Amino acid sequence: MKIIYALICSFFLFTGCAKQIKVNSSDVPSVVINAFNAKYPDAQGVEWMAEDKDGFYFAADFKTGVVEKAAQFKSDGTFVEEVQKK
Repeated sequence: MKIIYALICSFFLFTGCAKQIKVNSSDVPSVVINAFNAKYPDAQGVEWMAEDKDGFYFAADFKTGVVEKAAQFKSDGTFVEEVQKK
């Protein structure tokens, strides 16, 4: 898992202008997945993105019921923010 994280970080270093990439859930650190699942046990249709915005984060787009949301976590699993999409 650490190798995948290092590869994602390296990708951002070499691309420079890229700020966000879509990643498979298998590429997201387990500590982030566990934190997400604990906070959103009823989430459906989860899609993950890796972001390089004032630090390195993982963002999940998902639904809870009929509400679409996005949540952001640091790579150590710390919750950062939640946004309800329109």
